[in-house]
Amino acid sequence: TITEIAPKVVSSPEIASKDLTVEVGPDWAEFSWITNKSASGLVSVAHEDDYDGNYTKTEGNPEEMVTDHMVRVEGLKPQSVYHYSVQSKALLGDWAKSPDATFMTTSLLSELSDLQFESIDTNSVILKWKTTLPTQSTIEVTDTATGKVLAYEDKSLLKEHVMQLDKLSLSTSYVLQVVSEDESGNINASSVMPFTTQASLVPAVISQVRTTTALIPGNIPRIQTIVSWKTDKPATSRVLFEEGVSASSELSSGTQLDPSLTEDHIVITTAFKPGRVYRFRIESIDGLGNVSYSKDYTILTPRPEENILDLILDNFEQSFGFLKKVNF
Repeated sequence: TITEIAPKVVSSPEIASKDLTVEVGPDWAEFSWITNKSASGLVSVAHEDDYDGNYTKTEGNPEEMVTDHMVRVEGLKPQSVYHYSVQSKALLGDWAKSPDATFMTTSLLSELSDLQFESIDTNSVILKWKTTLPTQSTIEVTDTATGKVLAYEDKSLLKEHVMQLDKLSLSTSYVLQVVSEDESGNINASSVMPFTTQASLVPAVISQVRTTTALIPGNIPRIQTIVSWKTDKPATSRVLFEEGVSASSELSSGTQLDPSLTEDHIVITTAFKPGRVYRFRIESIDGLGNVSYSKDYTILTPRPEENILDLILDNFEQSFGFLKKVNF
């Protein structure tokens, strides 16, 4: 039994190379690794200018016996290449050492990398990127045709960034630039990145239809009608209408088309007559020509107030048609 156990007790610990990781900053590096049995953990490093097969600095606790190791080495030079090796030793047996390898510390200024689009939609995009230091971010998006600039901000200090940029126009060319600011106020900007939002074949969705009518007094009373609605993407504005409540699919009249593309729509018309029933339908067309129609609505316009003489004459007129020829 002793013969079988002794080699295991006195053998060097095994360092799992696949679990050896190095996280770096501008003046520090943090090493993590696992051993197959409890052992101490040390890390030896040397700047590439000083490395001759030997290391100039060793950090760690030789008395701590664990299987999960983490050692932080500080006082390094920014943006420099270092050689390193991790070592572990059990209570009995020799040291186990990882092969020589290298890492590079980061710059004192935050560096931006891996800038890419996660998705591009009709009116929004999702952008992601990384920074070597925790930073807050500002993104400026410029419409290449109009020069209009949209700004998006994230005040969170992060190293891995994801931002959704919305309220963009469909099928439009843009350029963007990411500006990162670290905790010390150092600013770093990405290169300018072009992109184009997608076109959409789906018509706009019409919702929240509202109508308001009012009688405009005068020698010839008029009706002012206000129709408002919303669409889920920018589109034109127009109201189609017809007097009566026929079942025809076509409506004979309509307001003048407002070609401006908007999501909040309002049409004001005085084409309706007092005391009449009208059927109307909303029409909105998006920037790619996709047409949307609402369901049909009906409206009863108000009538002007009549005096007693008007009511008597109306009553006689309905009973005796000849009164139309009598002048009072």
